[in-house]
Amino acid sequence: MPEDDELDTSGLFGGVFARGGVDVGDIAWLQAMLDAEAGLARALERAGLAPAGAGEAVTAAAWAENFDPNELGRLASRTGNPVPGLARALARRVPQAAAGAVHRGATSQDIMDTAAMLLAKRATGVILGDLARAADAAAGLAEAHRSTIMIGRTLLPSDDTTGKPGVAVLSYHWWQRRFGGDEKVIGTKILLNDIPLTVVVASNAEYGVVKEFGVWEKTPNVPGLDIPGLDIVATAASYGVDAHEAHSSDEVYEWVKAGIADRDRPTLINARTTPVSGGFGS
Repeated sequence: MPEDDELDTSGLFGGVFARGGVDVGDIAWLQAMLDAEAGLARALERAGLAPAGAGEAVTAAAWAENFDPNELGRLASRTGNPVPGLARALARRVPQAAAGAVHRGATSQDIMDTAAMLLAKRATGVILGDLARAADAAAGLAEAHRSTIMIGRTLLPSDDTTGKPGVAVLSYHWWQRRFGGDEKVIGTKILLNDIPLTVVVASNAEYGVVKEFGVWEKTPNVPGLDIPGLDIVATAASYGVDAHEAHSSDEVYEWVKAGIADRDRPTLINARTTPVSGGFGS
């Protein structure tokens, strides 16, 4: 497997897709196709369908440096893929007795698909290593900042300052994922360093993005995208939370100000959202 600094990172996506030690360039594809052809020849010999030594002869010749990928690419314009030209070139490089074992009983798609799987298998170890390092880095950040108060998204330049009351925005999906949809969580007092939070819940009672995508793809009214209603405000109020239903952005602003002023208990503001009727780009 080539090192990162040996990979070709040129082109529009080379810097992205050639990173991490996974090589899917011309030479890697060529070698994978040759490995598929060599494996086929060995299998034919074991099955008694090719003379003794044919598998070894084909394997010995099946090295990418023995072939010109540019020439194979030019030949591919006649057949739609490089396998026919490669099979003929490989057969010319082996003893005549072994030439019949090259590509016998296979299609171009067989070789292309097998080569793709070989490349995927070779990439798996590298990808898993990258994921393990990323997971370790994420765990390190979580440990280092487990008590750090951070704003999820700033709306105004003045928001990104210290000493201000905290406001958290919880989506329906985050509430489901983080708390398993437990209604009692809504009434729980949320504190960061003993500071009560004002919680703004953006609820749309539906999978709005998927619905808008359906409109965009001219397949509206797809079933199963509505979420059963939940009276978040009533539930929160039943647990002693100062809960409000906001019907406009102005009301959200006013309730957030009121929640910040209340330092003794958490405040919940339910802001219902609606999808754009025309879908994306309207």
